[in-house]
Formats: sequence, C-alpha cells, structure tokens
Amino acid sequence: MHSRWSSVRRRPEFVLGRRLGLVLAVYFVIRLVFLVDHRANFADAPLLEVLGAFVRGVRFDLSAIAYTNLPFVLLSLAPATVLDVWYQRVLRTLFLVVN
Repeated sequence: MHSRWSSVRRRPEFVLGRRLGLVLAVYFVIRLVFLVDHRANFADAPLLEVLGAFVRGVRFDLSAIAYTNLPFVLLSLAPATVLDVWYQRVLRTLFLVVN
C-alpha cells in the first residue's frame, strides 16, 4: 500500500494539483490577512456579505491562477519528460517565478 501511495504522489497530475492547491491556499490566507488587517473598514458589513465577497474572491483567484499558470500546467503535463530531473527543475523555477 505504501509503495502505491508513493507512486501516486509522484504522478505529474498529483504534483500539479498539489502545487496549484498551495497557490490557492496562499491567496486565501492573504485575503484573510487583508480582512483582519482592515477589519475597521468591514465593521458595518454583514457577515453574509463578507462571506459572499470571499466566495467571489476565490472564484477570481481560480481564474487568475489558471491564466498565470497555463504555461506551467501545459509543460507539467507534457509526456516523456516526467522523470527528467533537469526538466523538473525548470518547471519548479517557472512555478516560483510565476507565482
């Protein structure tokens, strides 16, 4: 079982999903920090309105992440280059530069 999970974790789709999920989580945390830092500006806003803004923000983040990471996504899913260490370093550098 352990070896099967290990092989799944190395699949390019899994690595890509994990990296993009990390970016989405960072965007969410940044939005939360902004809300806490500017809580005086949101004091009169109803909770449902703030939650709605968060949902719209996540939708915006998903589209922004999709557009900015499109080259990275396409290169990550390219076949026959999955195991090449040099190619993975280039992908990691591209990911860090874009995000």
